[in-house]
Amino acid sequence: MICRYLENNRLVEAPADESVFTEHMPLIVVGVGTAGAYAVLAAARLDIAVLGIDLNSGAGGMGTYGYVSGYYYGAAGGLHLEIDQQAEQLRDALFVDTVEAKRYLLEKEALCYGARLWFEARLTGVYLEHQSVCGVRSLAGGQIRQLSCDVASDATAEAELCRMAGCALLGGRQSDGKLRPFTSVKVWLNEDGQIARTNHDSGYIDPYDA
Repeated sequence: MICRYLENNRLVEAPADESVFTEHMPLIVVGVGTAGAYAVLAAARLDIAVLGIDLNSGAGGMGTYGYVSGYYYGAAGGLHLEIDQQAEQLRDALFVDTVEAKRYLLEKEALCYGARLWFEARLTGVYLEHQSVCGVRSLAGGQIRQLSCDVASDATAEAELCRMAGCALLGGRQSDGKLRPFTSVKVWLNEDGQIARTNHDSGYIDPYDA
């Protein structure tokens, strides 16, 4: 068994053995954002023991923290519709915006079905046996934690798990390698005391200008 991790954005590999694992999870989802939150919830509803790991302090990613409450194309229907409808009903009762209600529901529903969530946690390594991921290493709660798993799902925005595992990756579209234009969401309190938001740059920020 080996452990792979990124050091100064360079992939490093070191030998490891199973004694490093302190716990086993059938499914680990890294990234509990727009996609990962629903992966965790769907698995939990199927009675699969699942752990979600995310760098943010809550679930939903761009769909909650990024204040992007709508969907750009994508498949019609699905688990997100159920959560969105509940969020619409809940926002007035909680005196919050829809995205805040959505984040609350994503976490509450997942936990109610038995999922575990580690927030403010970072993936720091991936364990492989014969080129298959068999565990992860994470900095969570101020501790380095090492868990074995049957399946690890990469739902991060930057393919962190896949990069550490050494997977072949494609960046941008095939024709020229360019990424989708980046949009910055502006949120403010208007004169009526209501939360307003807009993608004020209309997608013209250069994603390559870091």
